[in-house]
Amino acid sequence: SWKEGEGLGKRKSGVVAPISVSGAEGREGLGRREREEEALTEATKRTRRVVVEVREETRPSEFYCETCEKQYKTVAEFSSHLSSYDHHHRKRFAEMRAAEKSRSSDDA
Repeated sequence: SWKEGEGLGKRKSGVVAPISVSGAEGREGLGRREREEEALTEATKRTRRVVVEVREETRPSEFYCETCEKQYKTVAEFSSHLSSYDHHHRKRFAEMRAAEKSRSSDDA
């Protein structure tokens, strides 16, 4: 039988100190804090990419998306558009067409 201060296991050579659990406060559950930190880190990376994209694709006084051929009045609208499914779908489609055109010209 186990006695306080002894290690765990058949040979009593296992862990002696109790295993500490971090992030199990309240009703969050185990591992929730780590998942939230990872999600926050990923969201921050996406936001930084959007900000960089906005800086690269905007002109000082206008917010026009050449990919989608759409004009926006504010940087917030434009930023929202750049992170939208519609914009990324059109961008991927344009890249796909360019790649296909490149392959066709290489074959000829």
